[in-house]
Order: sequence, then C-alpha cells, then structure tokens
Amino acid sequence: MKRPLALLIAALLLTGLSPAQAEEPGFMRGYAQALLDADHAALGLEAREQEPPGSIVVSSSACLDAEQQQSIRERLTATGPIVGVEFDPPCDDAIAAAPVSAPAPDPADVEGWTLLPETDVFRPLQADPREPRFALGLQYYELGNDDFVVGEVTAGETVSLVEGPLGEGTWQIGVQGGVFSIFDQERESNDLLNVDYLVALPVSYRRNEWSARGRIYHISSHLGDELILNQNVRERLDISYEAVDLLVSRDFERLRLYGGGGYIIRTTEGIDRSMLQGGTEWLKPRAIWGLDLALGADLKAWDAQDWTLNQSYQAALILTRNQQEIRFLAEYYRGDSFNGQFLFDELEYLGLGVRFGL
Repeated sequence: MKRPLALLIAALLLTGLSPAQAEEPGFMRGYAQALLDADHAALGLEAREQEPPGSIVVSSSACLDAEQQQSIRERLTATGPIVGVEFDPPCDDAIAAAPVSAPAPDPADVEGWTLLPETDVFRPLQADPREPRFALGLQYYELGNDDFVVGEVTAGETVSLVEGPLGEGTWQIGVQGGVFSIFDQERESNDLLNVDYLVALPVSYRRNEWSARGRIYHISSHLGDELILNQNVRERLDISYEAVDLLVSRDFERLRLYGGGGYIIRTTEGIDRSMLQGGTEWLKPRAIWGLDLALGADLKAWDAQDWTLNQSYQAALILTRNQQEIRFLAEYYRGDSFNGQFLFDELEYLGLGVRFGL
C-alpha cells in the first residue's frame, strides 16, 4: 500500500506544480522523497534540498553502487523541477577503496574444475562410422556377394563430465556410449542384421589449435535374431574386445587434420590387435541456402583385416538453430566391414541420412 500511495503523492505534486510552487520551501524535498519512497523504499533513502535551486542530496546509511546511483539519478531528473542529484556519502572513493569479497564458489566450479562443461575440447569425428551420434540413414550395401538396402539407426553421444586447466590448455574427462544397428529394408519385417555396442571413457586435451583424445573402450557385436531364423547363416562371430586408442588433431582456419592409432588389449576371437586411423574435415559457413557445408574423410586400417584401407567419405549440409544442429548428409564407404558380425567381408555402400546434435 505504501508504494501506490507514494506514487500518487508524487504524481499529484508533479501535475499540480507551478513555478511559484517549485520555489516554496520544502516542496522539492517532498517531491523527491515521494519518488524515492515509491521506487527505492528498501534502501531507506532520505532527500534534502541544497543550492543551487533544483538540486537534491540523497542520503543513505550505506554506500550505493554505481548502478543504484544512476537509477536514482535518472528517476529524479526524468520529469519535474529536479535538475541535479548528489549523494551523501558520495561513495565513489569508498566504492573504489572497499575490498571486493570473492563470490561464493559455485559447487560446479571448484579450484578451476567445471562439472558438465558446455563443449567438447576434442570435436567428434565427422566421417567415422563408429563415432557415437544420433542418426538415421538408408544405405545401398554391396556386402560380399550380396547387394541390398540397409536402414541404419544409431543412438549415442559423448558427454563431457568434468574439465580443468592444465598448463596452457584444458583437459576433459567424459563418457561415450553408442548402439549401432542395421536392418535389411528389402524384407517385409525389416530384419535386424547386426547391432554393435560401444562404451568408452575418453580423456581429452586442447591447447589452442591442437587437441587430442585418448580412450579406453569396449565393443561387442550381436547378430540379429531374424537373420538367424530366416536365413542359413555362417557360424556366429563372437566379436567382443577392449581397446585403447589415441588421436591427435590440428585445426586450421577451415580445415582439420587428425591421426593416431589403437591397440586391442583383450579380445574373444584372438584377432590381431593393432589399428591406425587418420582423416580430414573441411567446413565452409553459409555455403548453400544459408547452410554450412562440411566435408569429411576418415581412413582406417586394421591388422585383423590385413591392413585393408577402409575409406569413409561424407558431405553434409548443416542447419544450426538455438545451439542445436541437424546434418543432412551423403556418404560413401569402401573397404572391409565395420559391423562386427561381418568384420571380414568386403563392404561398399552409398547412403543418405540425417544426423542430430553433432
């Protein structure tokens, strides 16, 4: 109730004001006090007049910061007879000299560590078929001696858990998970052919244009039940292994280069253990219809596949809104299969798809 009453008093004083009234003793102080009580009652401010005419001094029990002083000054001089405002105490020197207490530490930011950081210091690989992502696609497969249309459904993500400073750069620890499924689109029931599962613990580091990612990860592969029931299939491969890998990446203005390798530390099939990987990515912002254009190539070779060069190429148009991405992509692959149950079969495909979030 006090605020509406003070506003009413100030309005009546303002609308009924004449030059003679503005010169009456005490009028200016009452006008200013009504405005202060209306807008800044919690600060306990007191107004008084001073020379020259039209000047007001605002007294406070504690120093007002610069933002508060500016707000009060604008309010008092916006309309009416007040042309100057000073503060008692003036507080300019006091504010500058007063020690600034450090803010209470954010529970999610302790000693330079940040929980759940917003970005990954090592960007996900664009053209790697086994990079966790959310994606849907159709691919024309030539697998061994067969050719057919495959539907690909991928569900996965890299989540950064904690990061902190290290030297002149930033380290980061996260978790990865992914499910990679392919379905035979030429069968009425869209038979599940293969599903691979990935779980990984990545540790990443970035310093300026250089970044690196090391992982320890597990992959297991499973043959689709419908394929077993509907076809005569060879003996199931028990593909399951744990491995470590390391990639180093260098960013240029629009180009990225990366390379590294890995080693299988445990496997159920006794397969050879060494792996090499390299690739490149290129990005042109707002290239077509206001969409970004991204090109990527990922190359892998694996001792278990007699060092066959597995080549994955991708072109994507990227729609970005509200920090979210949708990629409309075309892709080509040639080499040995990366699907666990067909690991030793030659694979070539062309595909179209859409990817979310990466």
